[in-house]
Amino acid sequence: MEDAEKDTLLSSIPLGELGTPDDIANTLWFLISAPYITGQIIFVDGGRSLHTGASA
Repeated sequence: MEDAEKDTLLSSIPLGELGTPDDIANTLWFLISAPYITGQIIFVDGGRSLHTGASA
């Protein structure tokens, strides 16, 4: 990814950093350990979906 592309992407993420595989793993671990949670969409995107108005 070019530096300009990365800067554009990072500017659209409120937390200001890219996610990592650990972010996904931690979310999955949370869901596995919380069996009463059902039918939810959890965005693991640093707030980008809120900032851009994206939806699932």
